[in-house]
Amino acid sequence: MEQQNWGADQATGTVTIGPSSAYPGSSAYQLDDWEFTEFSWVTTGGVIGSPFGHESSPTAVEDPATGLNVFYVGTDGHISQLAKYGGTWEPWEPPGTIAVEPGTSPIAIEDPVTGRNVFYVGSDGKLNQLVVYAGSWQDNELPVGNSVAVEPGTSPTAVEDSATGLNVFYVGVDGKISQLAIYSGVWKNWEPPAGVLVEPGTSPMAIEDLATGRNVFYVGGDGFIHQLAVYAGVGWGDYPLPGGGSVASGTSPMATDDLATGRNVFYVGSDGKLNQFVVQGGSWQHYELPVVNSAVVEVGTSPTAVVDWVTGRNVFYVGVDGKISQVYVYSGVWENWEPPEGAGVQAGTSPMAIEDPLTGRNVFYVGSDGIVHQLVVQNGTWVDNKPGNADAL
Repeated sequence: MEQQNWGADQATGTVTIGPSSAYPGSSAYQLDDWEFTEFSWVTTGGVIGSPFGHESSPTAVEDPATGLNVFYVGTDGHISQLAKYGGTWEPWEPPGTIAVEPGTSPIAIEDPVTGRNVFYVGSDGKLNQLVVYAGSWQDNELPVGNSVAVEPGTSPTAVEDSATGLNVFYVGVDGKISQLAIYSGVWKNWEPPAGVLVEPGTSPMAIEDLATGRNVFYVGGDGFIHQLAVYAGVGWGDYPLPGGGSVASGTSPMATDDLATGRNVFYVGSDGKLNQFVVQGGSWQHYELPVVNSAVVEVGTSPTAVVDWVTGRNVFYVGVDGKISQVYVYSGVWENWEPPEGAGVQAGTSPMAIEDPLTGRNVFYVGSDGIVHQLVVQNGTWVDNKPGNADAL
């Protein structure tokens, strides 16, 4: 379950309805938990990134009251917002008090109590929260206590937990995963007992699992996937996932929660192949997925995954041929296909997949033409659209 979108030129404050131009090097990616669906994607007629040229990806969230909201880093280096009012995309700039740290991206999440929340790393290395309070956007600096500041070049992840509410996880300058959660109405900072330091240049991925609650997956300094999870009577524990190979440099894991198979973690191995961890028989099992069409995954890109109610788990990635490829389970076996996208993928960017209740699987990516593309199944066939054009859904 997820959401996203395209469109505005924050430099001029005008909305561009038409081909969405993505900032070079920005990525469309998804963060997802089973209950809330948040995702981030790249796009818009506006320029994404600061005047200093740092690369950043937008994030989006579906809010029950205001619908689809997109947040991104504008050319002034601050968080900007796009929302649809009266059927038209309109740009706003929430009153962020500090610019965004170059090379990092915001994350948006919907909270049942406070509504839209956007978390980002400020240029001072601290975590900030944008949230609507009494009808107006407020910018709060969160208490990053244990590690003082966020590790440069890393982005936060957030999850809504049924028991503890909003949780934000990030990499501190000490190289460890830290956690922010609301306790007795106040944001508190903890540092779960990570077994190893986080691999430089990678970011964590948090999901909410219906059976085990909060799970955080990250690439350890040892090059392997680690799991942070709370177990009754034990508290937070760090568990290296067994049997998998090392992770490709500069890539981060993707995780989903599937009602049929539970937690799934997908990552790119150091050999460039797609790998999967899944719990079977009460234990983590490791598999290498069949990356057929493109042989291996494009260097420096990360996969995205979504659970579709018809076809189950779907993984999308950029192959070395520069095109989007798909892996999903067919008749009990993982199979590989390459949807007919209209353009190659912009170098250094990754796709984002979401499940839409009306149209099913949607994959958004930045094309080599600099425009955001949408892959969606129509009348049983994958179709490539350019959001913002007349043919977009």
